[in-house]
Amino acid sequence: MKKYLNYLSNIGTDPDLARIEQREVILCNKLTLLMIPISILAMIVSFYIGIISAFTSFFVLLIFLGVAFWLNRYRINLLARLVLSIVPSIALIYPFIIGDIVQVNNYSSVSYILIGLTIIPIVLFNKKSERFLIAVNIVFHLAIITYFNYLTLGIGESIFLMLIPQVVLLVLMISAFQFLKRESYLVENDLKETNKALTNSNIEIESMKE
Repeated sequence: MKKYLNYLSNIGTDPDLARIEQREVILCNKLTLLMIPISILAMIVSFYIGIISAFTSFFVLLIFLGVAFWLNRYRINLLARLVLSIVPSIALIYPFIIGDIVQVNNYSSVSYILIGLTIIPIVLFNKKSERFLIAVNIVFHLAIITYFNYLTLGIGESIFLMLIPQVVLLVLMISAFQFLKRESYLVENDLKETNKALTNSNIEIESMKE
């Protein structure tokens, strides 16, 4: 099983790709593999409780997850990452938009789930070369979160009181993730430098022996 999952995670990778591009492909594949069982479970629950629009929405999401695999296979990685950063959120909100789920308490719950999904584009996109795509995705999710707060509370002071902790939570999550990501890159660069120094030392030792 582990070998098969490793094979699926590496679909679309190639020795000719740069290291960062290979990492993007693998990360995209792993995220897709994580979403597949979650989507299947959501389909089963939706069918069991009789919300057909949610069942259909998550079924369509499964199709798009398959499309993401296909895009990675043919090195269309940017489009695959766009699919993963947007489609899950749309699949989640679709039943609410068409009015199949009308319980008010569910709107605020979905808002916090959407905050969690906002992390996906930050994970998938490069913060230097793809900063614009990250910003667009964050604005997209903030707009949806605001919309759900509006459905719950209407327009007024209370909607801003609800938005403040959600935005603070989002900023804290993004900041924490960026910090951890930066630290991991620094550690990786230190390891590269150490390995390079060891390699040079070994070469010098071998040359002295000769």
